[in-house]
Amino acid sequence: MSKERILVVDDEKTILELGRRFLAAEGFNVEIAAQGMQAMKLLEQSSFEILLTDIRMPGMSGLELMKMAKSLRPEIIMVVITGHGTITTAIESLKMGAMGFILKPFTRQELLSAIHNALDKCRLRQENIRMKSLMPLFQVSRQLMMETELTPLLNLIVELIKKETKVDRASIMLLNEKTGELTVKAGTGFENFDEKKLRKYVGEGVAGLAVERKEPILIQGGIEQNPHLGRLLDDSKVVSGLSVPIMIRKKVIGVLNLSKFNPGQPLGESDLGLISIFCGQAAVAIENARLYRDIKNAYFRTLQALVSAIEIKDEFSKGHSSGVAQYAALIGKALDLPKAQLRDLAIAAVLHDIGKIGSSDDILRKGSKLSEEEFEMMKFHPANAVKILETIGLSQEILTAILHHHEWWDGSGYPKGLSKEEIPLFSRIITIADTVAAMTSHRPYQQKVTLAEAQKEIRLYQGRQFDPHLVDLFLRIEEKTFLHPHSFDVEGLSD
Repeated sequence: MSKERILVVDDEKTILELGRRFLAAEGFNVEIAAQGMQAMKLLEQSSFEILLTDIRMPGMSGLELMKMAKSLRPEIIMVVITGHGTITTAIESLKMGAMGFILKPFTRQELLSAIHNALDKCRLRQENIRMKSLMPLFQVSRQLMMETELTPLLNLIVELIKKETKVDRASIMLLNEKTGELTVKAGTGFENFDEKKLRKYVGEGVAGLAVERKEPILIQGGIEQNPHLGRLLDDSKVVSGLSVPIMIRKKVIGVLNLSKFNPGQPLGESDLGLISIFCGQAAVAIENARLYRDIKNAYFRTLQALVSAIEIKDEFSKGHSSGVAQYAALIGKALDLPKAQLRDLAIAAVLHDIGKIGSSDDILRKGSKLSEEEFEMMKFHPANAVKILETIGLSQEILTAILHHHEWWDGSGYPKGLSKEEIPLFSRIITIADTVAAMTSHRPYQQKVTLAEAQKEIRLYQGRQFDPHLVDLFLRIEEKTFLHPHSFDVEGLSD
């Protein structure tokens, strides 16, 4: 059961009681405060892992409380509670270091999800501190920590260990806790690397036995000297082998397998210590990569909440951003973009209209064509989006894609009047996706059209508004591959 201490601060009694009840039922130690000064007294008296605070409160505001709390206890994790009317202020809180926010009214699951995500971030920070203390002893681990994406990290681990130990073959298997299956996720030195054929279960083979026992298994002399292990060895060429469980907090998450074919240079006890420590380093790096992936997903959900706030203001745009992401991802796949680029493209597509959060409700909800003055005001929304997003860690490629998604192929768009290949590729893709998503949904100023009708319109503006090559690609995508916009999941593009 969790024992973390959480301080909940809100001037609404109902929110305080809900927070206390939901969190206490989960096993957290909860204290509540109805105002900022009361919260500061509690923070001075004892330590808390998490500060969960409202923004708008009488007297000391939530932002002021966050600033003072961070000064008093720099390690504290801050999560913000906010109503739909305080989204702009919520953005300011993100800039101040808040690791997420919850929109009122919230469910028990939404609250617990936000808290657990915050604790994951805290754990990641603590593991990084631990790793830094080991860096002077094992310089090679620095390279591991530089890689935050899981698949490249696993490939790096096997390449580094093969280089350092001079083995002929190395592989890393990750454990599926639910099925007990071990799957090779990275390997080097294999004649034919087939992930499906290299699967094992806990207790099966040398790797499975190492996982089951939670201890390294060293084999010297191959099958001839170890006939009792013959059933466990998969390759008669192996003259020495070592399988070391990869563990974090006494929990097995995978196994590192090393093999040598040369009898003159077998693996021995002297290798075991170094490799075991390396596995400890690798375990933390893998866990960090997984946490980084989860935190990116959680952070993206936070940004999606901002998009939802816009869609609340404009009922006709509900689901629009998800639809744009779907169409953009399909074009990206047709271009054979790598998975990381597909994810960035989808993120840019989801967030492309976030700058409209500063637009007036009258303009967003207007049921007729915008006046010239209103249209000029709307032209600021791409730049406003960049201002909102540039301070919170998104890549430059995402930001430029959002900034230029209203540029036209012939140079008549905005904000810079770029033309042809001057327009970033992601922007050119989003322009098509945005148009299709808008045309195939109901708007107060236009009737919804079918996908086929939207495709005809796209063809009509090919070479004028849209990149001709991308239009051809889009029109070749089979209609059956299109999902319902609300079913699109950007997180599915992560490792």
